[in-house]
Amino acid sequence: ARISHPGVIGLFDSGELPDGTAFLVMEQLRGHDLAHFLLECGPGTPAQVASLARQASAALAAAHQAGVVHRDVKPANVFLVPDGAGFRVKVLDFGLAKSMAYEKGLTQSGMIVGTPEYMSPEQVRGWDVDARTDVYSLGAVCYEALVGRRAISGEDIGRIMVNVIDAVPEPVSEFLPGVPQEAVAALEAALAKEFLDRPTDVTAWAATFADAL
Repeated sequence: ARISHPGVIGLFDSGELPDGTAFLVMEQLRGHDLAHFLLECGPGTPAQVASLARQASAALAAAHQAGVVHRDVKPANVFLVPDGAGFRVKVLDFGLAKSMAYEKGLTQSGMIVGTPEYMSPEQVRGWDVDARTDVYSLGAVCYEALVGRRAISGEDIGRIMVNVIDAVPEPVSEFLPGVPQEAVAALEAALAKEFLDRPTDVTAWAATFADAL
């Protein structure tokens, strides 16, 4: 509710029903999430992925400016609303979001929250997180949107988590010949295992990536 940005789904009210059930009153959207489009249509064009990166990064930057880390950026939480010949991005589901200002260190040590294929190494380790965790996850989403396969995969949750920490994703140029080297390098920077090697500004990272595409 602290975040006011056209790229973040609107939250208008919350409360409880007489039986104790909690509810949220949220903006109604028309369209589908990115997971649906990847499943039904395959990867996007470079121009579409560039637009996705720019719009999603602006929404995440608004969250970061409000002191919030999303922590669960994944295709199912990136909604695409038809808009003329293109689309508008809405970032959904801040159910795992964490306040950088007020909740730092309150996550129980060793507690893992997020979706394993898109989690940063520090999330898998149960460490404190900051905006660079969302940079990592957005990079993983853009990687998949561009080539149609996940940056990190595995046959079970345990293997996925090990791969998040240890396995370096193959360059997207292996699957999409001709992709500019600057775009390859931008994705590699976002998906760096060490969070100190990752960009801190999600919109600056997305601009570099999108410009290259």
